Amino acid sequence: MGTTAVGNSFPGKGWNEPVECKWVVYVEALIDEIFLAGRHVTVGLDHLARQRALIVKLQSDGHDTSEARELLQVLEQSQALHIAFLAYLRAQVDARSGTGRGPDENRTGG
Repeated sequence: MGTTAVGNSFPGKGWNEPVECKWVVYVEALIDEIFLAGRHVTVGLDHLARQRALIVKLQSDGHDTSEARELLQVLEQSQALHIAFLAYLRAQVDARSGTGRGPDENRTGG
């Protein structure tokens, strides 16, 4: 796996653990976050589809759809945030893949 440096920019307990160990933990955490964010996007798509179908049903039955449309806008905004966060997480992985650097080391260039 290469050389392991001792001591790094991670403060707190375990500060003297090898950098590689902390990098693996960081990558695993990113993968977990990506999975969860992807799940939120998937669930959000389902919510949007159901809300749109509800609006169609309400409209075809002659009901007011203004509140349902307002909720749809909130759901769409929420979905946009989920998608943006997922893209951010993926960019974090892409920016660090293959570098062997820890999470803080890429920001400082060191």
